[in-house]
Amino acid sequence: MHIFFTYPRVLWALLLVIIPIILHLFSFRKHQHVFFHSIFLLQESQDEQNRTRTKLQEILILISRIIAIAFLVCAFAQPYIPVHAEKTEPNQTVCIYIDNSLSMQNETKEGIAVEIAKSRAMSILNAYTPQQSFYIISNNPSVSDQIPLTKQQAEQKIAGIQISPFSPPISEICLQAQSLDLHKKNTLYIISDFQKYNSDIANFPTDSLFHITCVPIISEKTNNISIDSVWFETPFRVKNQIETIHVRIKNHGNQTHTDIPVQLFINDTLRAISNIQIEAENFVDITMEYSVANTGIISGKVSLDDYPLLFDNDYYFSYTIRNTINVLSINENQENTHITKLLQYDNYIELTQNSRHSIDYSLIQNYDVLILHELVEIPSGLIHTIQNFLELGKTCIVIPHKNSSIDSYNTCFAQFSNHSFIGYDTTTISIQGFDAHHPIFTNVFESAKTNIIYPIITSHFIIEPATNRIITLANHHSFVSNISLLKGACYVFTSPLQKEQGNFITHPLFISFYNMILLVQNNQTIQTTLSDKIKIIAPQKATTSVIHIIRPEKNIDFIPFVATSLHSQEILLESFDAIQESGIYYALVEDSIFSGIAINYSRNESVMDFYTSQEIQDLCMTYNKTNTTLISGNQNTIQTHIRDALQGIQLWRYSLIIALFSMLIEIVLIRFWKFFLRRPTNIHQ
Repeated sequence: MHIFFTYPRVLWALLLVIIPIILHLFSFRKHQHVFFHSIFLLQESQDEQNRTRTKLQEILILISRIIAIAFLVCAFAQPYIPVHAEKTEPNQTVCIYIDNSLSMQNETKEGIAVEIAKSRAMSILNAYTPQQSFYIISNNPSVSDQIPLTKQQAEQKIAGIQISPFSPPISEICLQAQSLDLHKKNTLYIISDFQKYNSDIANFPTDSLFHITCVPIISEKTNNISIDSVWFETPFRVKNQIETIHVRIKNHGNQTHTDIPVQLFINDTLRAISNIQIEAENFVDITMEYSVANTGIISGKVSLDDYPLLFDNDYYFSYTIRNTINVLSINENQENTHITKLLQYDNYIELTQNSRHSIDYSLIQNYDVLILHELVEIPSGLIHTIQNFLELGKTCIVIPHKNSSIDSYNTCFAQFSNHSFIGYDTTTISIQGFDAHHPIFTNVFESAKTNIIYPIITSHFIIEPATNRIITLANHHSFVSNISLLKGACYVFTSPLQKEQGNFITHPLFISFYNMILLVQNNQTIQTTLSDKIKIIAPQKATTSVIHIIRPEKNIDFIPFVATSLHSQEILLESFDAIQESGIYYALVEDSIFSGIAINYSRNESVMDFYTSQEIQDLCMTYNKTNTTLISGNQNTIQTHIRDALQGIQLWRYSLIIALFSMLIEIVLIRFWKFFLRRPTNIHQ
């Protein structure tokens, strides 16, 4: 054990101990002679004994004076015993991260986890000098995170921290703290429950100028049940259709639960209830059915009751049922009667036929589906319109003519795809198979069949590369592919849909053409996780009007940051700072709601699995994080540990106490020595 001094130059004052030594060696006290007229009153002479006692007194006084001076000097030099190999610099960047994610609502033995974290942060503040500045970071990104705060300002910010739905990986917090000041030694305190899914200790930065101190909040695994996900059985929504949704419910605890009611609400009306039993650490999938008789925005919620964690008990979803799907077919000469018959009996689909020579390109954006029917060449003006059309998330179906210009089609494809026609094959060939899992084959066959007699194709274009094939020919060429790289789908047939080109139009596979049109609604995102970027298609008037995001029952109304594409009316909602809760939100323009947005909390937070202090230390050793340490214990323990790390174990108080005690001994020796030596005497008559 080595002792160091904060101000070692003060030790030169130890030379002052020479003063009492000199005083001891050179006593200037004059001897006084006392005369007695008679010696019979004196006791027996004890000169020699008194002389010895006097010398002992003087030596003890000398020693006490030397000790008092020496330890008084040491007290001013501030001795300490360093806790670590090198003493922490007092002038450094100090950053405190308080994890306020949803899991920090968990109840611990000491109280609510986030409140314990805030109290630990206050202890860290108190361990530093009042002159130290601090950076306070939480899961809510803010400009104030980049501003150094005084101790008082830091206390106010810590007190105002509330639970947040955001939970970035802790390594991102480390990088944020590391970038605050690259020219100083930087210390980051991570106060967290260290939930396993985002505690990526392996990615912590390793830097000698960046020290990480983990302060774990001990949380126990909670018996939590959550609604993990919701999805539809069919990919498209239609009015009066029986909708079947699948709900996955997870049990994250070690107990089996029975008779848990799960409720389905559609537009705030209870539509279905199902009781479930779920085994420990397992999941169960259930189905729930309903139908909707109206069009417009449909808002849904699946709900269950589970305590103590409530944030994952509700799962929201939203979608839009259109009044009609508007389809425009641009024909070279005449319309395709087979397509017309397929669509004419469905009131939900409104088909418009137009000749290539009389089409107004500006009106194409008003349609949902565009069919290019046997065009020999694709006009250059139409090519640009098709690109914009696909950027809006709409659907384009391309059916070539047997004499179509390969160069013209490839020029069009190049605007939104890496596919191209490379030739025309006149060999008669059969369709070999199809991707049965693709949504365009939903409800085409009642059950999976292996003995299907496939249609014959007399000729076809060859398209490369051979990717994204939906229907495949026997020579492994594509008959139908989705070639779009944009948001919308572009289905390309490689053969005309005419009787002389084969019998596909009379085969059950031709029903997939109908589903291609219905799937234009499948580009809707029925839900998103809070903090994700959302893309929605706004009406034409949104380009000149202000968009609002509202949630009436919570009195939420804000104007988001928007970015409008140069080629479409797609609105990108970049920032969701004003959304802190899950629920159904609506996009509004000119008092008209045009989109529903379902926001859910991240289900990663539902897994109540945490690293223990020992596991954190083991991971730091495994990944060689030599700049990462751990503090555990209560408030006082943490504060003492940090002070010891900053200043070492301070010894100046002990030095001062010893100096004062030595001075007291000196006073006692001078004033009361004679009383210690006094003995009872006999008086002789």
